[in-house]
Amino acid sequence: MNMQEIIRKKRMEKNLSQKDLAEYVGVSSSAVSKWEKGKALPDVTLLGPLARLLKVSLEELLSFQRELSPEMEKGYLEELHRKLKEEPYMEAVQWAREILLSYPSSYHLILWVTSLLESHTVMSQEKVPDENKDLFEKWYLRALEHGEEKERLLAAERLYYFYLRDENYKKAEEMLTYFSQENPQWKRKKALLKTKTGNLEEAWKTYEELLFATFQMANETFQEMTVLAMKKEDMDRAKLLIEKQTALAKAFDMGLYYEASPRLELAVYEKDPGETKRVAEEMLKGIENLDHFTRSPLYAHMTFKAFSPDFKKEMRENLLEAVQDQETFGYMEKEGWELVQKNL
Repeated sequence: MNMQEIIRKKRMEKNLSQKDLAEYVGVSSSAVSKWEKGKALPDVTLLGPLARLLKVSLEELLSFQRELSPEMEKGYLEELHRKLKEEPYMEAVQWAREILLSYPSSYHLILWVTSLLESHTVMSQEKVPDENKDLFEKWYLRALEHGEEKERLLAAERLYYFYLRDENYKKAEEMLTYFSQENPQWKRKKALLKTKTGNLEEAWKTYEELLFATFQMANETFQEMTVLAMKKEDMDRAKLLIEKQTALAKAFDMGLYYEASPRLELAVYEKDPGETKRVAEEMLKGIENLDHFTRSPLYAHMTFKAFSPDFKKEMRENLLEAVQDQETFGYMEKEGWELVQKNL
């Protein structure tokens, strides 16, 4: 049953008229009639007196919240969108209040209704009355405290930006505790907060760390996708992925070694002696400047551990030794020997 049915059923069970009920809770008979016809909902302050009079719990009185289907939710959101376009803003807010009063535990609906109302004020640059701000905050907090994990995370994100716009940076930072520090979004939000609070050096550093981590993740992903494409013998796709991986290294200013190395696996797969030699020579040259990215303006606020000469030497020796491996590089005996002799 929905609320209108519960009110009518319980009223009749107690042999109360609509007038009796109206007098008890302090409203007009027509208001009660509208409740029972589903044309309006009781104000939230009346729910307690209504529940006591009708001898039902608040949970039972609001039990129809469980009947909200995805189709109904979609319909409510579409109607709110229409109202925001065609009707006065405060009328849309009041309509939304009544809907959310009907579904106090439908946290997904609460989040999207609040987001629509708040977004409208941001886009239209209307000044939001304090009472509306308090209402939006209350709705977001309800989802944050009682929703499922996905809803809590969305509520935390909405509240982060809500507090950021309100210049309440302390509360905005509190919202970051709901996100894993391994989540790139946490670091990005942290950087934005540092920018807002004037800590620009730390903001730069945080953004650069995020940028560097993004390269590492994307580079590894391209590499694994390339291996997968080769296993399926989809060489067109493999070549495309290698091109993108090379472009990625250039875009992130990582240096010659990172630009050249993705092409080595393709050259080996195709058993192309000339291309293998060219790529290996570029990689050897790149090893000498392996720390190129540490001097890039993209990462100017980061501190990197220096590559030792011994580490670079070991990388060179490993590459030169690899091209002499008959099982993998046997197809380029002459070119491999020339490469080794040239770089000894």
